[in-house]
Amino acid sequence: MEAVTEVFDKNLNIKRPFDPTLLEHIKQRVLPKELTDLIDADPSPDEVKCALRKAAKGKAAGDSAIPVEYYQALIDDDEAFDIVLDVILRSWRGKNFTEWTISKLKILPKKGDLSEPNNWRPIMLLEDIQNTHAIR
Repeated sequence: MEAVTEVFDKNLNIKRPFDPTLLEHIKQRVLPKELTDLIDADPSPDEVKCALRKAAKGKAAGDSAIPVEYYQALIDDDEAFDIVLDVILRSWRGKNFTEWTISKLKILPKKGDLSEPNNWRPIMLLEDIQNTHAIR
């Protein structure tokens, strides 16, 4: 386990020098107002339903162990969906749900000799409900 920890620490905690003053030299594009209005607007109920329907089924859930299929089952129940929509909109508008900031690192085997640390790959398990933020 120590060897695996060392490999992941080396690969995931890379610190490179960065000069923040370089950002001042990057020309920013100005977006048209209709595009910024669209980006700033809350997602519609239909957009949230669409995002939930598109979410991949059968995937590992986050720390809460609530799979995406649970949220998908609530789409057709107006009262239940309104609650889910309210939570998503509060998060969209900046409410920070501490539970959504917790993720789990899982280490999955690749092919080959599993005593070799490079034959394992990390994945992060996030809360499925977070994926609705990739609506647009």
